[in-house]
Amino acid sequence: MKITTFNCKNCGASVPAPRAPGIVTCAYCGSEHRVSIREGSVTARLVAKVKQLDEDVARLKGTVTPPRKPPGLKERLAMITNGKRKWHQYVSLINAGKGRGSAEAMALYQAAQANLLAGYGPENGELVNIYYNPRTMKDDPSGGYSCLFMAIGIVIVLLLFGGIALWEAETKKAVILLTLGAGGLVAGIPFIIYNTNIEKKEVAERKVALGKLEAVEREMKIRSAAEK
Repeated sequence: MKITTFNCKNCGASVPAPRAPGIVTCAYCGSEHRVSIREGSVTARLVAKVKQLDEDVARLKGTVTPPRKPPGLKERLAMITNGKRKWHQYVSLINAGKGRGSAEAMALYQAAQANLLAGYGPENGELVNIYYNPRTMKDDPSGGYSCLFMAIGIVIVLLLFGGIALWEAETKKAVILLTLGAGGLVAGIPFIIYNTNIEKKEVAERKVALGKLEAVEREMKIRSAAEK
């Protein structure tokens, strides 16, 4: 399975992988990564936290204002709520037929990511990117297996029509359909096994990520209530 993104080694944000090896900059924090690509897998090594270094130098020179106070628990919980809302709006938009690369969809996705990463904190950035993943596009982590069902459905249809043709004594047509169906079944077994394993792994990873994020949110709510 070709990997199209990698997680920033500085802030945990999802960064699009390039088509060729080279230097890639994270759009969220400005960190640079040296990316290598081999057999569809992407390896990224942090080169420099460019934006952070530039801001530190500018701050020492007095050319920028000091950073604002880190958000409190109540503000972070509000960010998480807003991030989830933006994510669901993004999913609904894509399910309604809007292209993932459209300006409207990208604005919603980026707003969701920004809020969720700020709310959960950079230490949970990888969990955010596992569950709130535009490639997966499922609110329910138990869903999926679309490719598997499609492959099985095609084979069943071919075999069914082949059986009907055989019943109606259309021998030539029946042989063609049954041969295609049987060939698809045999050839599709490795494909089915591979995709099933990949889907199971993704579902398991998303369940674990969601569980950890929910635990973080519960802990934040408990601490926020104790501060009142």
